[in-house]
Amino acid sequence: MAMFAFTSCTAQRRAAFALVLLLAACRGDRGSASLVSPSFSNIPVPGSHGCLCAIAADRQGNIWVANDDRGAVFKLSPAGKLQTVYNASSVGISAVGNHGTIRRPLGLSIDSAGGLWILEESSFVIKISADGKMIGSFYPGGTGPASMELDRDDNLWIANQNDDQGGPGAVGMLNSNGQLIRFIYNTNTPKAQFKSPAGLAIDENGNVWVANTDGDSITELNSEGAAIARFDNTKLPSVRFNHPHAIDVDRAGDLIVLNQDSVMRLSPTGELLGHFPTTGSSMAIDQLDRLWLTSESGVSVFRVGGQLISHFDNDERVDGKYS
Repeated sequence: MAMFAFTSCTAQRRAAFALVLLLAACRGDRGSASLVSPSFSNIPVPGSHGCLCAIAADRQGNIWVANDDRGAVFKLSPAGKLQTVYNASSVGISAVGNHGTIRRPLGLSIDSAGGLWILEESSFVIKISADGKMIGSFYPGGTGPASMELDRDDNLWIANQNDDQGGPGAVGMLNSNGQLIRFIYNTNTPKAQFKSPAGLAIDENGNVWVANTDGDSITELNSEGAAIARFDNTKLPSVRFNHPHAIDVDRAGDLIVLNQDSVMRLSPTGELLGHFPTTGSSMAIDQLDRLWLTSESGVSVFRVGGQLISHFDNDERVDGKYS
């Protein structure tokens, strides 16, 4: 399960940094998380406007935010205090791999040793050590990178909206040293039927779930990269996928899928467990099993069943039940 991992730029220019402060607040006391209304005038990052395209939290509760427009990654304490800024000047150019650096970061993930992986818009990934040193820059096995997640062995899985032959998508897997050890696409894995894969999540069994935006479908891969299931609107007529672009796994092992016009909850076998209409650009599930959703109207926090806990529009908070 990806705790806090956002990788979509769409409609986050107002909302995403509010989410940083909200997440930082809720992680302070897991038993009785309190939500604070953010104030954009109090954002602790100089020049923080722009596309805040990715957010992640490490095991110490620090919050990491990628600003695509400014080519920087910010590290905040659990209380929201700015600790570190990584950019091309601070980390330098990689001497390993394809000589990349931080340019336009759109995805973040933190490994078990505290190393920071950065997904770049120009179709490569960068690894930074826990103490801020450049380790390397690596090819993810495709173009149009959309999302990534680390598995329990610190292998990095990446959803690419095109494969290296110009096909409709691929999933690459890098080991902890940045070596491409698996490359899964429709030619070598026909049952995957990728079509612009945008969202990616890994469950407790190590299976990889991929949301195909243009294919209106979900593909399940096992930990070896074999396609073992695929759900679409033809096979599951009670479920209507509509450009699914984000996916996560909750504590019960159920799938939470963000469509263009709704959020749906599915069992691992594809049974529809819940559904409510909403629009959103990105989402994640926190340690209290709440659904965080960013959209043009702000940031909303739901129970997975669809009950609205709070909504933040700039610095205004509205509580109530979703209707």
